[in-house]
Amino acid sequence: MPGTIETAVAAWTKSGNSPYENIEQAKQAAMKLRGFGLCGLCILRYIQLPIGIAYYDCTPEDVYQALGTETDKIRKDAGENNVESHSSQPCTACLGVLDLTLTAPIAEKYGAEAFDSQDVLVGIELPKSIYLRHRSVQVAGKQQGIPSVASGVLEIKDVVRYLILHQLSNACNVRADTKGRRVTETSVAEIIGEPLQQLVRCDEYNLVGSGREDADVRMLGDGRPFYIECINPRITTITPEQIHEIEAKLTNSNSSVQVRRLQLIRPEDTSIIKEGEENKTKHYCALVWVSEQLSQEKIDDINSLGQSEILLQQKTPIRVLHRRAPLIRPKKLLSLEISHIEGRFYKVRIESEAGTYIKEFVHGDLGRTTPSLAEFTGHTADILELDVENVSLDFPPAPKMSTADNLE
Repeated sequence: MPGTIETAVAAWTKSGNSPYENIEQAKQAAMKLRGFGLCGLCILRYIQLPIGIAYYDCTPEDVYQALGTETDKIRKDAGENNVESHSSQPCTACLGVLDLTLTAPIAEKYGAEAFDSQDVLVGIELPKSIYLRHRSVQVAGKQQGIPSVASGVLEIKDVVRYLILHQLSNACNVRADTKGRRVTETSVAEIIGEPLQQLVRCDEYNLVGSGREDADVRMLGDGRPFYIECINPRITTITPEQIHEIEAKLTNSNSSVQVRRLQLIRPEDTSIIKEGEENKTKHYCALVWVSEQLSQEKIDDINSLGQSEILLQQKTPIRVLHRRAPLIRPKKLLSLEISHIEGRFYKVRIESEAGTYIKEFVHGDLGRTTPSLAEFTGHTADILELDVENVSLDFPPAPKMSTADNLE
C-alpha cells in the first residue's frame, strides 16, 4: 500500500494540477502536516491529492511510510515531548472520523442485511468543531509555508462517503458513485484487471495509465499506454502464451476495450509512464461548433497560425476548480488544424503537451484560457465530441524476459 500511495503522489505532482512541482515538495509538506498531529488520510487531503485508489484501505502508517513521515523525530522537532501519548490521540483535524475501523462496521451492517438495491445514499453530519479545526490547520499551514492548505482541500465528509461506498462495493458488489451522477456498469481497470487477477491470484490490482481523459472522450489509435500492478500474487511465474491468451480474450470479448502488446515488464519500467507525464505529447481530433460560419480566409489564417507553436495560459478550469488548486498553467499547442465539415461544424486536429485542457482551449472557459479557438474565430465556439488519436510515448519497452516470465 505505501508503494501505491507514493506512486499516486508522484504521478499527481507531475500532472500539472498539483500545487507542488515534485514529490519531494509534497513530502516536505506532509512532514509539516504530520507535525500538526494529522492522520494519514488528512495528510493526503491537505496536500490536495485527488481522491482515488491511494485512499483505499490505507492505514496512517501506510501514509507515513510512503511520504517519509513515520518517524517520531517530526513531532519532537515540532516541540512535542510526549510523543507516545500524542500518537495515541485522535487526529487534530478529523478527530478520528476518517478512522477505517469506524466506517467498516457500516459496510458490514449493510452487507448483513442483504439489500437488493444497487443505489446507496450516504448522509453525513460532522461535529461543528471540525470546521474550526480545519481553519486552524489552514492558519498553521500558511505560517509553515504549505501552499496546498489555502483552498481546494477535500472535505472530510466527501472522503468518509468515498470510504464507506468503497467498502460497500467490496462487501456487497455495489457500484459506488460519490457525486450522484450515472454509475457505470464496469471500468477499464476491471475489464483488464479481473482476468489477470484470476490468473495470478493476487489480492488486488492497480491500473496506472498514461494520463487521463473525461468519461466522454474516446481513446483511439494505438491506445493509452498503461501498466497493471498485481498486489501479492500467489502465482508469480507465467508464460507469454498465457499473457497472449488474456490479450486475445479481452480483444475478442469486449468491443469497448481492446488491448495490444500485453506483456510483463520490470518494476523499473514503470518510470516510463511517470516520467512521460512531463514530456509526452497527445494528438486530438475534435468536432467543434462555431456560432457563425467561417470564411475560407479565416480558416486559412487559423491553419497558418497553427503551423507554429502556440503558448497557452490556462487557469484551472471552472469545471474542476472545486478539486484543483487555482493555478495558471502554461501549455503549448504544437500544431493546430481546422477544416470545415458543413454548416457551422468543423473538425479540429490538435497536437499538444500533456496536461492541456483541450475543451477549455476550444471555448475559452470564460476567458480563463487564452488564447482560445473562440478567440481565433472571433465567435463563440464549443466542443461536441473529442477523441484522443495518439499518445506519443514509447511504452511498453521491448520484452527482456525469458520464456517463463516472473512477476517478482
